[in-house]
Amino acid sequence: MKIPFKITSILLALFLILSCTKDIDIDQLDDIEINPTYLITLVYFKLYAPDFLDSVNTEVPIQVDIVRASMSDIPQEYLKKIEFNIVTTNTFNRDFNAKIVFIDANQKPIYELTPILIPTNSIELETIIEIPAEDFHFIFDTEYFAFFLQLLPSNDGSTISPTDGDSYVEFKSFVQIFLKYSDI
Repeated sequence: MKIPFKITSILLALFLILSCTKDIDIDQLDDIEINPTYLITLVYFKLYAPDFLDSVNTEVPIQVDIVRASMSDIPQEYLKKIEFNIVTTNTFNRDFNAKIVFIDANQKPIYELTPILIPTNSIELETIIEIPAEDFHFIFDTEYFAFFLQLLPSNDGSTISPTDGDSYVEFKSFVQIFLKYSDI
């Protein structure tokens, strides 16, 4: 007896389909963990000697830059770690202090990072400050970041002059947000 071609084709297709598959363990999906990292650039500036002088060439020891950078849209329940990264270069023969302050929507300071010393004649100095987990809530209440750069007094009493044009201090900052998605 001759088996019709159509039935043979269907049986062969079923055999191939069933023989090329194996059971899928759906429980493996419970073990999936996704760990994205986000970089948020905050501020960059490069200040030269004249930037620290007023109109009569008297030193202005503090420079301030305020940026709006709300981070309220970060998924709080998956937040694992927050790091502030600051990279500085200082070609002055003077030290600087840098301070970052978190400011809320009412323009009130709510949190301050540990001040950073930027030593004399330092090149590409990187500082990483990790925010403790118990302080994460300050990030979500922050609307602005204030960056204070303070020129410290010299050891020998010298001051900056307008002819010190080649000296500069450079400041770059960004935040790294580490998330952990495991119970989605």
